[in-house]
Order: sequence, then structure tokens, then C-alpha cells
Amino acid sequence: MTTPSPAARGPISGLEQGILRAHRPRWAELLPWAIAIAVFFLFPGYRVLATQILVLILFAVSLDLLVGYAGIVSLGHTALFGTGAYVAAILASDPQIGGVSVGLGWGEPLSAVALGALIAALVGLVTGWVILRTHGLTLLMLTLAFTIMLHEAANDFDGITGGFDGINFSNDKILGTFAFDPVWYGVNYWYAFAVLLLGFIVARVIVYSAFGRSLVGIRENTRRMHAIGTPVHWRMVTIYAISAALAGAAGAVWVQIQGNVTTAVYSFELAGDVLIMVILGGTGRLYGAVVGTIVFKLLESLTEQILGTNEPYWQFVIGVVLVLTVLFARRGLFGIFEDLTPYWRRRIYLVGAVGAVLVVVGRLFGASINEWFAGPDGEPVFSLTRLAWILLAAIFVLSSWRGLLSGCTEAIARVAHKSGISRNSDADALARDDKVA
Repeated sequence: MTTPSPAARGPISGLEQGILRAHRPRWAELLPWAIAIAVFFLFPGYRVLATQILVLILFAVSLDLLVGYAGIVSLGHTALFGTGAYVAAILASDPQIGGVSVGLGWGEPLSAVALGALIAALVGLVTGWVILRTHGLTLLMLTLAFTIMLHEAANDFDGITGGFDGINFSNDKILGTFAFDPVWYGVNYWYAFAVLLLGFIVARVIVYSAFGRSLVGIRENTRRMHAIGTPVHWRMVTIYAISAALAGAAGAVWVQIQGNVTTAVYSFELAGDVLIMVILGGTGRLYGAVVGTIVFKLLESLTEQILGTNEPYWQFVIGVVLVLTVLFARRGLFGIFEDLTPYWRRRIYLVGAVGAVLVVVGRLFGASINEWFAGPDGEPVFSLTRLAWILLAAIFVLSSWRGLLSGCTEAIARVAHKSGISRNSDADALARDDKVA
């Protein structure tokens, strides 16, 4: 039996055309990657934080494939992240049991990431086949229980994992040329950037494929997908394994750029953090995971710089932001961006260009210009970099005030409707009309 050609099947349906258009890359998608490249050159003092953000974005994207697209809520995604981390660490070190070496001393980073992703995928395949037969709270608790089991195993088998102290190891040069830089994080940053880009492309292809659309169908109506003959369980197991592979790759890169691994990679705190990142950015949106991770880490860093690290103030700040996001931005922070896009689509290029010029000028010539405005004590009373960000924010607000006003009005109307204010007002109006009649 021969497969009919596309011409023989007739014209492409509207749904197929929509999927093809969604799968086609857009110019706007280059913006986050351009910003990531610019950050390396403009903010060299923050490369460690930026490298961590890149790795956590890949981790958040892997979780979003489960939570946002397949509707599988997991509190144990760190089990897969930690599996990839320990595989890379054990592979590069030389642990021994009873004097017998169980490591390979293989420090080649790329193959370690690939093997970490493969082992994590196998673990996800086996565990997913079991736990995905459950639903709701049972599924949530099983994912958490599996993570606790691996955490305790890492503590008990200290001959291999190093126990609580973990494993310190060193990596070979990437492709035999580029050595990891533990001080300036130059190679580390581009290494994490390359792995993230590859993993993001894989996730994007999956999301916009027919397989990805079937996951959305399973999330929305599992019974209907069963009725039309979709192998629901195996589709869920498959995406669980793919998500595990991406999480394992992120875990391997995470420990490689630091040179050590501990049981913290299995911690519940990390599992909760990455879930918050996905919710902040918006579930079911790949770039929502990007936005959520960046906002989370920047809030954590800025709060600690301003209020100090003696008390966990950053957790309170992130909690407030999370509550506000859930109440007023149900589609996440990236959903706000999508709502405002029609109002300032033509102005975004002007805003971005002016902002980029101001930031670059501030970074390159800010010190010299600050000397012109130095006070009696020699300290500058004027900061060009600070003025650049203020002007950028002002240009953004002035160019998109209609969108901001419309978004605020819609948010207030939504809250009023849910609180019953609008319904009461409608009832009062009907009562007045009845009296007049």
C-alpha cells in the first residue's frame, strides 16, 4: 500500500496550516537569545548568576513540557535533574567501593551530558510507566516519594556518591580546546548557552508537532483522547522520558560548571523553586519558563543585595509576586507580554534600539561621564547607567500607555466580575428598569 502524495490528499486544512504557521520561527524569538549574548559582554560581573539562569531555564522548560503541555504536575522533577548530575560527576571522578574503582575518570563534558540525559530518560521511562497510572494527589505524592528515595540513596551509598559531602571533580577541555573557567565563567557561560539552545530547539519541535498537540488534547480532555484511539498512557510516558532527558542534561551541566555535586540536587526546595519559575512565567508557554526563571533569580539576587542574606527576605518577595501573578495574571508574566504586544508592536523596535544604545553608552562611557558630575567628596552624584534605565522605562511607558491602561482596566473588570460586583450592578439595573416599566 503506497502513501498518497500531499497533492493527492488535497488541500491542507486550516488546522494544519495553523500548526505549520505556529511551527515556523519568528523574528521576535531571536530577541531572548540576542539579550543572552549581550549580557555576556555588558555585565561581566554577573556571569556566574547568568550561567545559573541559563541552566535553570533548561530545567524549567523540561518541567513545563509536563505541567504546561501534558498536564502532569510533579514535585519530584529534581529526581531526574539529580540523576543527570550524579551521572556526570561519577563519570568524571574515581569513586571506589572496597578498594574497587567504580568510576571511569571520564571528564569529557559533552559525552557526560549525553550520558546523563540518557540515564535520566531511562529512569523517567521506568518510573513514568508506574506513577503515570495514577492521578491527582497520588501522582503528586509518588513523584515526591521517588525523589526522597533517590536522596536517601545518595546519602547511604557514600562510597559512590560521596554522601552528604558530595563529589569534587574536574572536567576535561570541551572538544579538547576550551577549558572551564572557575573565575570569570567565560567558557562556562557559552557552554551552558549552547546546551540550552539545543535543548530549547528540541522542546520547541516537540511542542509544535502532532505529538505535542496530542499532549494538549490529553491535558484538556483525557477521556475524549481515549475515545478517538490515542494511546494516552504511552504518550504521557514518552513525554515524561523526554522531559527527564532535558532535566538530566540540565543537571549534568549544573554540576560541571561548578565542579562538584551534593545531595542538594535532590532537594525539595529546588523542586519547589523550579515549579514557581514555571508558574510565574506562565505554564504551556516555552518562553514563559524563560521569563519566569529570569524574574525568579533576579528577584532573589536583588533582594539579597538590598536587604541582606541574614534573613530569607527574598522568599517573602517572591511569595508576594507569585500571589499577585496567580490573582491578576492567570497566564503568567509572559501572558501579560502577549496581551500588550498588539498595542506596542510597532514601538518595541524603537524602544529596544534606544534602550540598547543607552545601556551600551552607560557601560562604555559611564565612568568618564560620572567624573564630570563628581561631588566634593569625589563620589559621583549622577549615574549615566541609572539614567539610561530610567529613560528606557519612561520610553516604554509613554509608548505603550494605551496597552497598559487597557490591561489594567481588563484586570479590574475581571476581579470585579469574580467578586460579584458586576453581577450585583447588573441586578440593580434590571430592578430599576422593572420599576420604571
